[in-house]
Amino acid sequence: RDVREVDFLEFDIQHDYYLRLNPKMLKRALILDPERPAVLWNLGRIKALDAWPGWHDIDYSERRDATPEEYIRYYADGLAEAGEADPDNGYYPFFEAPKRARLGDSETALELFEIAIQCERFHHPAMFPASYALEVVDDFKEGTGIFEGMSHLERDYLGAHFYFPSIVEDISEVRHSFRYIIDNHKDNWRETFNTLNSAACRLGKNDWGHPIFQITATLLVKICRDEALVTAKETGDKELEIALLAMWHEAENIRTGFKIERSVQDRTFMLMRPVLEELFEFKVDPSNEGAFADFTRYLQQGPYSVEDFDWADRWLTDMMTGVVDIIREAEFSNKHIWHIFERIEKFDYSDPLWWYIWWEEQGRYSPAKDDESYRESCWT
Repeated sequence: RDVREVDFLEFDIQHDYYLRLNPKMLKRALILDPERPAVLWNLGRIKALDAWPGWHDIDYSERRDATPEEYIRYYADGLAEAGEADPDNGYYPFFEAPKRARLGDSETALELFEIAIQCERFHHPAMFPASYALEVVDDFKEGTGIFEGMSHLERDYLGAHFYFPSIVEDISEVRHSFRYIIDNHKDNWRETFNTLNSAACRLGKNDWGHPIFQITATLLVKICRDEALVTAKETGDKELEIALLAMWHEAENIRTGFKIERSVQDRTFMLMRPVLEELFEFKVDPSNEGAFADFTRYLQQGPYSVEDFDWADRWLTDMMTGVVDIIREAEFSNKHIWHIFERIEKFDYSDPLWWYIWWEEQGRYSPAKDDESYRESCWT
């Protein structure tokens, strides 16, 4: 049967955090837009979970070895269908690739990573349009309308679908897929590593600056770098070895950046709370630029009034804090992380000396520039 014609209550969604309430809400999402990519993605995920009886009875550490092939295939097919509906979003092919790798198809997995690199955006799926989510904010707060009958806790979970995204993909699966592809493409390892390195940086440059993706991307870069460093030492390839050491320096810059960001996180939250609680008295200097300032101006200008926010509702306050947190992370990424991935992305395993010369002369001192003629100028 077509999964979209099935009564969603038949699905055994078990205890998947993101899908806990989706069967009920997917009906609403399908009415709004039956071809919305995120809806197609979630349909595949629900069908996958339905093919895995007893999922919640298996220890988390044992699930990888116990995963049925049907689960992986349905999940991958959902991502593929969503990717066809939204071909400019690299999220879908990127996370489909590890699923295809687990099904034993390393060639398709590598091709999907290549597709993800070419996409204009890398944005987490949102099941509902932002305009609709804002329209029902009062129902969300009061437990009326489509939220009728839901507890505060249930609405708190569902808030993630409406107002800010949650990480649901298996991050460890991406690491395994990188190693699997490397093991199966040793004859053409330089070109393979270029693709994987670029795919990792695309994850690191995700549109919403999520640190989990960026930390994972740094590890993926390290997987390729460490494998190549062994080869460089074994073959005496000094050009590759010195370039890889420079790449290590860039990866350390990312790690250091996150250490600094985390050290001031508590202070940042102390600053955010008054902004949320005194939303319309907070004055933003017109000369202050940045995503956080723009977001604050938006909240000041409406469509809300002070009475619209019941600050006794912990879950609504937490939801708004989560939104501001995403804005803050995106701005931190734009200022301190994104350009490092842009530099690493230019690394060329087939011509590492070029990258090292570029990095030594210009790259490490400024954000990378997409200048195709720069390679030639290095040699002239």
